[in-house]
Amino acid sequence: KANDPSFSCGSDEIAGFDCREIVTSYGIAARLNLLGFLIMELDFVHPNNRPGKDWYFQFNLIQSF
Repeated sequence: KANDPSFSCGSDEIAGFDCREIVTSYGIAARLNLLGFLIMELDFVHPNNRPGKDWYFQFNLIQSF
């Protein structure tokens, strides 16, 4: 299927995107260790390769080791 995830393109273009294109973004992130149990992360990101997308926030909870 064309929508199945893959680590290689097979062809040079999928859904209008060149698979060999480098994807870039920039932003700032802050992390907080919550009692050694969880890591809370807040990102403010700008994707360079998505013309209609402006800055946005991203929130993550990550298990610590």
